[in-house]
Amino acid sequence: MANLTPALLPSTVFLLQEMGERLRLARLRRRLQAKQVAERAGMSVITLRKIERGDAGVTVGAYCNVLQVLQFQTDLKHIGAEDPLGRRLQDIDGNGGMRVRRVVGVPSNRLKSKSDASIGKQKARADINPTLEIAKNFDTKKFTSHSISSDELIGLLDLPPPLQVLS
Repeated sequence: MANLTPALLPSTVFLLQEMGERLRLARLRRRLQAKQVAERAGMSVITLRKIERGDAGVTVGAYCNVLQVLQFQTDLKHIGAEDPLGRRLQDIDGNGGMRVRRVVGVPSNRLKSKSDASIGKQKARADINPTLEIAKNFDTKKFTSHSISSDELIGLLDLPPPLQVLS
């Protein structure tokens, strides 16, 4: 069966292309030939060229290998570290009040507030069997008892309000 390239939004395709170009420039700044980087990353030069073009069909692991060769692997820890939208969605309940829901697997030294302190203590249990821990704490009532209006969702996304038709 042939490999299929995932369908991505044009903005995401553009981001991948920009990242590929930055990786190519980083390789050139280090005065490394494509063949050298490809060998060190354990891939063909053709795959490296695809990465440098931002091809979405290349595995994330291959991208990570190139990041490692160029010494950018620590940049991966920044992905998703700041998640303002996710935190806002996590903290809002249906009545407009704020609450913090339990998050499994967050190290206690990375927690932002005292209300999240209990999360770090539960990490050890979650590491043993994270699927079981999530299943035990899954409450379907959270997802069915409250609904959010489109205006509230737009407010969370920081989008302008919908246009109103004037008569």
